[in-house]
Amino acid sequence: MQDAMVEIYLKGEPLSAEDARKKRTGVVWYGTCERSSSSVVKALCAESDDEFKKTMWDRERKLWGTTRLQNVVSLVASGLWCPMGLPESKKEAVAVGAKRIVDAKIAKERERVESEERKEQEEREKRAAEAMEKERQRREREDASSLFTDSDAQEAWDKYGLKREILDASRTFAWLGPSASSPMTRIHRWFRFTHNREAGPEAVIKRDFEPAYKLHVESLNERYNTTATTAASAAPKRKRQQQPKEETFDDIKKREESRIKEIQDRVEAAKTDEHALALKAITEKNKTLPPRIPPYVRACPSCGVKPLEQFMDCGCNDEHAMRWQVCEACNCIWNEAKMACLCMK
Repeated sequence: MQDAMVEIYLKGEPLSAEDARKKRTGVVWYGTCERSSSSVVKALCAESDDEFKKTMWDRERKLWGTTRLQNVVSLVASGLWCPMGLPESKKEAVAVGAKRIVDAKIAKERERVESEERKEQEEREKRAAEAMEKERQRREREDASSLFTDSDAQEAWDKYGLKREILDASRTFAWLGPSASSPMTRIHRWFRFTHNREAGPEAVIKRDFEPAYKLHVESLNERYNTTATTAASAAPKRKRQQQPKEETFDDIKKREESRIKEIQDRVEAAKTDEHALALKAITEKNKTLPPRIPPYVRACPSCGVKPLEQFMDCGCNDEHAMRWQVCEACNCIWNEAKMACLCMK
């Protein structure tokens, strides 16, 4: 059972309304650290699974904190940060408790995602089944209009020696030509061609019908022996994740060591990197510069267009349209031929 102090700490410290709006969360976890390790602690606090940093800095109490509970595990495991208001002996309990809460949230989110995926899968299967049923009904209607009757089969046998199974399959033979009102029309038409009359029905059947029938049977066998690829079976499969196991503080510390070492190396490298140092110098210099005030802009009295500072021109179609300039005395955009600056009035 967790200690009451640990449970209270793990609930987090409420943020102000303004900070909550900025950080998109309602609580923060603060801790203490040595000044020499503040750079690494700050980087650990900022770790995030989205584009927003999770760092919080309390100016009054001089405390670094994080709005992401998962970072508390890394911070405690680093040995550089101690949860605020708790003794050193409670650090391990905080890390283990935070890990347990994070794992529970991950498991709950995974269950929600899997539930949504199951619903989407069922919906896809339902739509696929409905589509297949509609296709089956459509094929049945088409087949009903093009089926050979027993009298057709008898006629084909008596006249040409064509077997019933080949006759039924001939509905799929595209080379017989377009369909007609009677399915036997295509059969008669094929056998009446001059070259087919000269060859005789038996030769035509061996040459044309029997090979086509063989291909038709092979196509049917392949279709039925192969699992149909439907929208349901083509849906992406999520690899099922194992439930996180219960970890001790030593397990957490060992698992976080490599990541903490990587962050420490990154912070140390930034101290000597010439690009990082140059960027830091530019940032510090910008802090000492007075804030820039944009110039005052008025519309041109001729065309009514305000000249932009970037292009320094208005909408007039004359030689003075591009002669606007900024007055250094009154910080106003003016034009000698169109509008005087404020300090000339």
